[in-house]
Amino acid sequence: MNYQLKGLGIDFDEFCRKQIVYGTITERRYETGLLRKDGKPGFNTPSGKVELYSERLKELGQDPLPSHKESCESPVATPELARDYPYILIGGSRHIASFNTAGHNLPWLRELLPHPVIEIHPDTAAELGIAENDWVWIETPRGNGRIRQKAHLSFGIHPRVVHAQSLWWYPEESDKEKSWYEPNINTVMSWDEPYDPICGATLLKGGLCRIYRAD
Repeated sequence: MNYQLKGLGIDFDEFCRKQIVYGTITERRYETGLLRKDGKPGFNTPSGKVELYSERLKELGQDPLPSHKESCESPVATPELARDYPYILIGGSRHIASFNTAGHNLPWLRELLPHPVIEIHPDTAAELGIAENDWVWIETPRGNGRIRQKAHLSFGIHPRVVHAQSLWWYPEESDKEKSWYEPNINTVMSWDEPYDPICGATLLKGGLCRIYRAD
């Protein structure tokens, strides 16, 4: 924690006494040396400039230029799997009524967002017999079980993609299965390999899933 606070010039004990620490807004910070650890003007990169070619990534054996790499699980990479799990799942979206898991237990915020929502293209929903506000089951090939969210139909999403909200729980439920596991998209995500080679993240977005109406 002291390492994280080092940039503010305080330690954890002082942070606890202050409780709130306000930063200063400096225009054109890159010209003042505030972004570089060596105190020199410029961005905190080896060159001090905005880098499209990353020397740091090159040193790590990664592609120094922006590039696309197909997901380990997709209609292109795993077409046989996509026959049973035909939709690409985006998991992890937030809503203004909550911050991560916080806010679901506050009545005035639950009025804004009473249930977890999965966004589906209307054409896809019509194929599956799903209407606005229907409950929908979501399953993935890498997770355990299934979770349930309410359908919201939107033309703003691709017909082969669904978009599920994350970090949901029902504080009013005493049963752990209904409270934590039923609404939470993380339940059907896997924390196993493969991991992102640069940051070590697991597959949270861009994996495959299947959805169907919860009768």
